[in-house]
Amino acid sequence: MTMALDLPADCDVAIIGAGPAGLAAAAEMRACGAGRVIVLDREPEAGGIPRHCNHPPYGLREFHRLMRGPAYAARLVQAAWDAGR
Repeated sequence: MTMALDLPADCDVAIIGAGPAGLAAAAEMRACGAGRVIVLDREPEAGGIPRHCNHPPYGLREFHRLMRGPAYAARLVQAAWDAGR
């Protein structure tokens, strides 16, 4: 499958994969002072596998509370967006 994307002409960091590791990496890169960070994924929605896992335990290490997969994925996506602002 080939898809045309409207990507920015330039960026400082490109991260492949919008699952937990990619989203955490994007947020951390911004926290460390990286300029433009983009996250690329084959799925139309960020969050990776946890989006489909409606069971705990997710989130204890990062957010200090137990969450189900979709809530954890949404929180990671929000954290990455917030880091980009």
